[in-house]
Amino acid sequence: MKNKVITLVKILLHGEMHIDEIIKYVELDVNSIDRHIQTLNQYLKDKGIEPIKKENNIYSLKNQDERFSDFFSKLDVLTSQEREEILCTRLLYYGYINLEKERKRLEISRTTILKDFKNLKSYLETKGIYIESKNSKGIFLQKTDNTIIREILCKKIMKLFIHREFLVKQRKELLSEINLPLEEKYNSIYNKITEKLNLKRSIFSFYAIYAMKIIEEKKGALSCVSFEDKNNEKFIKLLKKIEKINLCEKITQELKEFATLILVRVENYGELNIELKESFENFIKSLSLRFSFNKLEQKTLKKYILTPYIHGYLNRKYGVVWVQKNSNSIYNKIIVDEIEKILNNLNISVIYSDIIRLSDAVIQVIKEFEYKKNSQILTVSRNIDNELTNKIKIAVNQFYPNIIYNAKQYIEFSYKTKSEIKKYHLILSDTEHYGIKNLKMINSINFCEIDSSLVSFALEKRLKRLNLLPS
Repeated sequence: MKNKVITLVKILLHGEMHIDEIIKYVELDVNSIDRHIQTLNQYLKDKGIEPIKKENNIYSLKNQDERFSDFFSKLDVLTSQEREEILCTRLLYYGYINLEKERKRLEISRTTILKDFKNLKSYLETKGIYIESKNSKGIFLQKTDNTIIREILCKKIMKLFIHREFLVKQRKELLSEINLPLEEKYNSIYNKITEKLNLKRSIFSFYAIYAMKIIEEKKGALSCVSFEDKNNEKFIKLLKKIEKINLCEKITQELKEFATLILVRVENYGELNIELKESFENFIKSLSLRFSFNKLEQKTLKKYILTPYIHGYLNRKYGVVWVQKNSNSIYNKIIVDEIEKILNNLNISVIYSDIIRLSDAVIQVIKEFEYKKNSQILTVSRNIDNELTNKIKIAVNQFYPNIIYNAKQYIEFSYKTKSEIKKYHLILSDTEHYGIKNLKMINSINFCEIDSSLVSFALEKRLKRLNLLPS
């Protein structure tokens, strides 16, 4: 089964998906997707699992059968890259491998494993890692341990954890083989440290630290932090804080230093990664130009969009496929499409779900700045629940600090003059349409409806000025 087919399963496990959105994730045309799904459906049928259904270009996969819980763990098909990663992980972790044993584990031919190992050997040599063969014993590392070996091994183990839910049989077996019964304990320590020191949390940072703990348990303590990093001011300050936390008493100094290095990088990733920093600055410039963001809006945009941009970079780097459906709102779709165009023009590769997250940050900026200080919003209803109105007012004030929110009963509103009505930035009503320009109809007076209307109104205004609305 091809890798694209497995990706299709990952996507469809998130629920119904239109073909137009599936294309965004797998980068295949409609005919190719149909062919892959036919292959997959035959596989599912053989396993006694209900196949993928298609109706009006919407694909769905029933995910209620308990047999799907271990679907991936029973798959026995690996890409050449996955096979090479398994060989690399075992070789660097144990210091040796036996190719015949690995061939049987991977269920491949001698020709295939020799080809995979040749590619692996070439890769390791570019990193200064050399191997030697011993008759009837196997393949051995000339040097069983150093910082380069640990760095590569750490990333390989980290990827296994990140993809844990979708690992095929052989990769799942490898993870079980090297994992420690300490994950929950170290995750608890990680959460308490990041919470106590007000640090950013990330699945990438935790599993990098935990992977190094696994390596340390196997090979012993070894410093993997460079002299330059140890003398960094931010590193020194954070290490001192971590050393004072009681939870870290039994952790080796080498692991504390490595954890500190990772946490410093997480906090400053946008500055430390030159490639990411340059692409981000170009992205911000293009976004600001396309959506006419002024200097203050651009500053706010940077604050909101940096984290999802970094996550998008890391998700692409580590091949993380997660799915998020685009909003049905035409305004949201326009913004997603414009961001996608910008990224393509800049040759920046981002998974589609991360493009949607980037659009959320852009929408947040637009809705904040389209409502000026003391913008008055009014809801009109035939019946008013004072308790509900007060709750809505608190919520609106929290999410829209520039807005002054009020609620009026239908009869009271009907007495207002045209000049009084014009003072409101927006009027939302669940009753009849009054033919008033600044009035929008909603189904009911609740925060979800109001929030959706406020966002749509702000986006409509901005997109209209930019001539981005369909004619």
